[in-house]
Amino acid sequence: PTAIPEIAIAMGCSLCDAIDHAHKANIIHRDIKPENIMFSGDGVLKLMDFGIARILDAEKMTASGSLIGSPAHMAPEIIEGHQYSYSCDIFSLGTVLYFALTNALPFQGTTPMAVFKAILDNRYSPPSRLNLSISKKIDRLVARCLKTDPAERYQSTEELKAALLEPLSIVDMSDYGEV
Repeated sequence: PTAIPEIAIAMGCSLCDAIDHAHKANIIHRDIKPENIMFSGDGVLKLMDFGIARILDAEKMTASGSLIGSPAHMAPEIIEGHQYSYSCDIFSLGTVLYFALTNALPFQGTTPMAVFKAILDNRYSPPSRLNLSISKKIDRLVARCLKTDPAERYQSTEELKAALLEPLSIVDMSDYGEV
């Protein structure tokens, strides 16, 4: 987590690049969370642990009726057992952005089922309530990632990255990926 929103947003751009690389290979990560994001020795952000990733058109490898993943970062369509697509990774990236901006998870509960209910009800506080340096524009950007209906989310990591670059351009940080 960082108190400086632009740093969290720049990290989000790097994650969009990593997720876009997976999506172009027809891979949905399905477990994007802070614990699966590392920095290399030269400061490059890396998305790790594709252990439960799903290759589109491949046979499901999980037991019937079971959920695999991290409850606090799981997209509603996965929770409900519906068909899912790349946008489930955008939802999870939204929870990571929220955490990086606020040092808190957007959806909370004392049990996994309570967390699932909060996700399905889309019940969370805007990030700006927890970090006063966050603009309403960033609130709206995160809110769009966290939409319950996948059709209302950004439809690609490229679209999300373009939205993330807007607040970075204001502070001349559009070159976020350069070391």
